[in-house]
Amino acid sequence: MHEPHIDSLLPAEMAEKAEGIGVRKANMQFFTMLMLSILAGAFIAFGCIFSTTVSAGTISVSSVDGAVIYSTGLPYGVTRLLAGFVFCLGLILVVIGGAELFTGNNLIVMAWASKKVTTSSCCAIG
Repeated sequence: MHEPHIDSLLPAEMAEKAEGIGVRKANMQFFTMLMLSILAGAFIAFGCIFSTTVSAGTISVSSVDGAVIYSTGLPYGVTRLLAGFVFCLGLILVVIGGAELFTGNNLIVMAWASKKVTTSSCCAIG
C-alpha cells in the first residue's frame, strides 16, 4: 500500500515554479490573454452576483426607538459570512478554468527578477 503523497514544495522550489509560470505567462499570445482575462472577469462577476443574492432578502422592522420588532432571515454576521463563502466560487472558477487575473500575473516579476524574461517581453502586447 502506498503512502499518501502531498505535493509540497520547499521555498527554493516554489520560487522556481513561480519563475516557470511567469515565463509561460509572459510568452502568452495577446488574444489568448485577452480572452482568459475576460473569462476571469465573468467568473468574478458570477461570484459577486451569487454573493449578493445570498445576502439579499433579509428584512427587519424596527420601532421608533430602534428596537427590532420583526426580522426575517439570518443574523447580519451569519449573512455576511455566507456571502463571503459563496463569493469564493468566483475565485475557484478562475483557478479551475485557468483564467487570467491581474493578481496571478504578478508572478511574472519572479521570472523578471531571475532574468528569465525581459522587461520588454513582460510589457509587450502581441
